[in-house]
Amino acid sequence: MDDSGKLLEKLKDVPKAEPTPDELKAITEFTTEQESGTLSLRIPKMLHSQLKAEAKREGVSLNQYISYVLASRPR
Repeated sequence: MDDSGKLLEKLKDVPKAEPTPDELKAITEFTTEQESGTLSLRIPKMLHSQLKAEAKREGVSLNQYISYVLASRPR
């Protein structure tokens, strides 16, 4: 299993939870006018493919899926 496969295995164990009202408030307060809300990053092709497939299974866009995974991670 390559690194992207290992990462996806770990992500399966990440609890999926919506941000709490306090977390949403903190995110809103932290956000400034300088932040566009856009993030461009390079990831391995295999990870991209796997995330895309997972998003399709969930019935959401890749952007929505990645946003959800990042927002759901333990802090």
